[in-house]
Amino acid sequence: MFKKLFFSIALVAILFPLSALGQNNSADLTVEAGENQTISVNQEVVFSASTASDLSDNARYSWNFGDQTIQLGKIVNHSFNTAGDYTVTLTLSDQEKTTTDSLAVSVFSQTAMLIYDWQQDLNQIASIKSYARQKGVLLVEITDAKNEVDYIYEDNLAKELLNHQTEIKQSQAILVLTKGNTGLNVLAKFASSANDIENLQINEKIIIYLTEENFTLLNRLSQSLYSVLSPQYIMLARPEIGSTAIDALGSADLLSEIQQSPIDHLLIGSHSARVVDKLRPTNFMSYAVNYLINQGVAISDIVLILMLPVIATLIAFGRQILGIKTFGIYTPSIIALSFIAAGLKYGLFIFLIMLATATIMRLILRKFRLMYLPRIAIVLTVVALTIFAAFVFGAFTNRTGFIATAALPILVMIMMVEKFIAVQAERGLFTAVILSLETILVSVACYLVVKWEVFENLILAYPELILLTLVINIFLGKWSGLRLSEYIRFREVRKFLK
Repeated sequence: MFKKLFFSIALVAILFPLSALGQNNSADLTVEAGENQTISVNQEVVFSASTASDLSDNARYSWNFGDQTIQLGKIVNHSFNTAGDYTVTLTLSDQEKTTTDSLAVSVFSQTAMLIYDWQQDLNQIASIKSYARQKGVLLVEITDAKNEVDYIYEDNLAKELLNHQTEIKQSQAILVLTKGNTGLNVLAKFASSANDIENLQINEKIIIYLTEENFTLLNRLSQSLYSVLSPQYIMLARPEIGSTAIDALGSADLLSEIQQSPIDHLLIGSHSARVVDKLRPTNFMSYAVNYLINQGVAISDIVLILMLPVIATLIAFGRQILGIKTFGIYTPSIIALSFIAAGLKYGLFIFLIMLATATIMRLILRKFRLMYLPRIAIVLTVVALTIFAAFVFGAFTNRTGFIATAALPILVMIMMVEKFIAVQAERGLFTAVILSLETILVSVACYLVVKWEVFENLILAYPELILLTLVINIFLGKWSGLRLSEYIRFREVRKFLK
């Protein structure tokens, strides 16, 4: 009895490990084929296997691409000649052990780019993507996280385009759906940064700019972009034409298919280049703007320069007609430009922190009886450290909009603090605060005017309008009547005189 029991236990002890080893032939062998992919026909893709297992020198990777093609190797390149959905199976074999993994690959016959910004309706974007998928069109998305500083956001989108040059080359059309002229600025920045733009075959593509803006105001900017990129055409069209463009992809004559749509659109090409192609006395500034854009100068920089006379005129109007006092004309002009460069929300927040810090430091340093210049140097140092601390706090709390704010406009605003301190010393804290508030009010008003999209596009389309500021300032300089604030201030006196 005991012999049989002992024999049974011994037999189980021998057979169980062998059985477990046979059952787990691949339990200690793992492999990953990678993420699912969406590509276009004939697009070469790199497939790379990864494993955490210890392999022998005889390990074998086999890729079955589902199109009657098999390749060996841990990293392989493959392209699909026919549109459709494929299951790619990876098999790893090593010392009689085998394991598999798979991924799905969707291959589309047509490819298009879709550039859109954070201000677009995501439901509308989802609808466009869904429609494109139904029509067998691979829609490559170019977008970026929210950022209220325009030129930083445009730079980010331009970098995204640089990272997708392969997809751009394969695309038949580029659809742009952004607010105002953002998309035009992004494409211009991309054109100035791309090393080998001719290799992208832009001359065979149509850029379809979907917008609700006035076509006339975007016409000249689009013409400048056409001169830089040299696509087949640039079409300004209403967003509703997007589905028509997707339907027409793959057509032998894409342009004709789209033009048959009754939806409002405007075509930009070599036929319209005469608008700014020749220098004339009536368009010399438009010609200069077009030339600068062609030479790679950022449109946002051109806007800042062109808007300075407008800002100065608005400030002069506020002082001469409305009677709003400010720290002269230079200070509010620079502050307004800083708001444009840094964004109103963060620019205003930073400027208020600067004024508060400067006021506190002035009150503290008054007890030490220091000379003026060393005292101002200490104030500016503490203000700079305060802004530095605010940046650290923004990074710690992941406030990307704040930490993305450019340093140059902040440094410009720091320099304005000296004017604020000087007025405090000469005319008292109360007067300095009132002047500061009026300066901020005027600066914000200037910001809102020059950031008005219709006005911005108008100035870029017809920069010669800037010359009207000279005439306006001549009239303002001749004004000798009462200001609006004086009518309010002396209303009782005026009643008595009547």
